[in-house]
Amino acid sequence: MRRRTLPSLLVQSSFVGAVALTTGFGLLEAKSMAQASPFKQKEPKFKVDSKEVSEKALEKNKAKSGKSEKMDLAPLDEYYRDFLIPLLTQSSPDLVNRARKEILEDIEVIEKNKELNPKFNASFIAQMRELVSKDKDGKTFAPQTRINAAILLGRLNKEVATNNAATPEPKVQASLLEFIEQKDNDGVISSGLSTLTRHIKSGTVNEVVLNKFVPVLVSQLKAPAPVNRDPDAHNYLTEQVILCLTEIAKLDSEKGPGKLAATALAPALLKIIDEQKSEWLVEAALQCFGSIKSVGLTPEEVITIEKAIAKFVKQSLKDWKKRIASSSALVGGMGGGTGYPGGVDGMSSSGGPGKAGGMGGGMDGGDGYGAAMGGTKPNPKKTEEQPKEVKNARRIAHQRFERIHLALNGASRKPANSTAAAAIVDKALVALISAEEKDKVTGLLSKVELFQEELNDHNIKDLTSLTIAVTKSVKELRVACDLILGEKKSVVADTEDEAF
Repeated sequence: MRRRTLPSLLVQSSFVGAVALTTGFGLLEAKSMAQASPFKQKEPKFKVDSKEVSEKALEKNKAKSGKSEKMDLAPLDEYYRDFLIPLLTQSSPDLVNRARKEILEDIEVIEKNKELNPKFNASFIAQMRELVSKDKDGKTFAPQTRINAAILLGRLNKEVATNNAATPEPKVQASLLEFIEQKDNDGVISSGLSTLTRHIKSGTVNEVVLNKFVPVLVSQLKAPAPVNRDPDAHNYLTEQVILCLTEIAKLDSEKGPGKLAATALAPALLKIIDEQKSEWLVEAALQCFGSIKSVGLTPEEVITIEKAIAKFVKQSLKDWKKRIASSSALVGGMGGGTGYPGGVDGMSSSGGPGKAGGMGGGMDGGDGYGAAMGGTKPNPKKTEEQPKEVKNARRIAHQRFERIHLALNGASRKPANSTAAAAIVDKALVALISAEEKDKVTGLLSKVELFQEELNDHNIKDLTSLTIAVTKSVKELRVACDLILGEKKSVVADTEDEAF
């Protein structure tokens, strides 16, 4: 399985070099092989670290904190216009990083000021739009400038409650349509999709606006990859599009933009799950498939998805076992399994906020055994004592099979000893499959749950005990998949299971 990486997403056709996104709102670095930049720049009015900059920054900080005699946007406007915004357009990563960091700090303070925030946002949106967009002559700022501006724009909030719950700034949405539709900067498209998804989840996008976005998203979903776009980059953008459309479809799949989104998603998810060209894109598709009410699928297409999921389960087990074996060899032969290429421990995902990693990826933070996994958490003391390679092996298996579980019945794994299990309503594949096939699907579902349960065995302390703990479920999962695929368990498969 290929490790999921993000830098290739941001390769620019109009720019000799690459842009690397290192954090969710992190440093964007660009290196150009050309001596003279063909891109626009704004020159700072003041020299960096000069006395003038210090004085203007002091006035700006007083204004943003509300310590001035009256609420005044002028010091902020002047400082941004004459210094911070020009810094964002420079070719130096250090200067860009400095400007971005200061802007993020300003936003965090200003958004809590109900009087100043609306005025600042209106001014800031106009400034960022200028940095992202082409001018009347078709010229643009450098790719890293445009991407930074799009990311910063997506950070704006209309208000932040006392419990830190944030309401995104709706005025940003008009810019997002332009960002997603433009063709020459994948990083801007990616940022636009990420921000739009955040706005939809927050409930700040009304139906009129959604009706404008859905056709654009569907067009993105159906369009072939541009010749200059890396396949992994195209898969990444496709993942963002299907996740965004899924949020719209979840609103109401029976009418309006929700129905349009669900109708477009069904054949797209079918194709992704069936072709299995990218494991982490399949994971995202399974998550989307289990989260919405699929419409328009024929009985034959439902069978195709059923068999594709079974195939994916078998391949996932095979690849996971290979990683376990690789890490076991490193632990035994090198005195530890931490950080060695090819082992379970070296498989962390590089995806940003809200991004689903592949079988080699991990969840964003935590130990991977929480409520998001849909099951009970192992004994905390036992978990803390586990070697890192064991924690990672369990985490990546939980992540993959929780999404498989979601695709099978539209729910997380049933909580142990909880009445909540009885409240789960069948949907996803279970709701679509024919009566003749339903027993096979529910049988696979029960084996997935068994595997997830065995992964949480409190007695697991190393990779050997982990493999022993899941031996029964691995065998039964293979049998359940073979039943769906119409295959007989081979002697080779028996040998693999016994060796594992």
